[in-house]
Amino acid sequence: MEIIKICIIGVVTAFCVLVLKDVRSDVATLLSIVGGLLIMLIVVDMLTGIVTIFTAIANEAGLGGEFLSIIIKIVGLGFVIDFCAGICEDTGNKNLSEKVILGGKIAIMFVSLPIVSSLFHLIVDLL
Repeated sequence: MEIIKICIIGVVTAFCVLVLKDVRSDVATLLSIVGGLLIMLIVVDMLTGIVTIFTAIANEAGLGGEFLSIIIKIVGLGFVIDFCAGICEDTGNKNLSEKVILGGKIAIMFVSLPIVSSLFHLIVDLL
């Protein structure tokens, strides 16, 4: 049912932005951002359910909470970066959007370093 809400908000927002773009481009941009935020609010509720399921799976598999929190951070960073880059692109700042994506990729690499390090140590121990 949530996907219907998301689709309706997306289509209505896109239509309103299309209508307002020539008349008031500043309002159209704000409306686009508000529509995106409304969709994100719906998605956050679904994400909490996903985190709960991943936590249960990690506990059953005997994985530490550290790895799970890193994976959740990486996925969250990906969503936030994509959303922010989209806003930058919607406002006509393609170059800024690309810089946000580059910064996000570096942030994801930084956050994932503990997993990469653990994997590297595991491989060294196996050899």
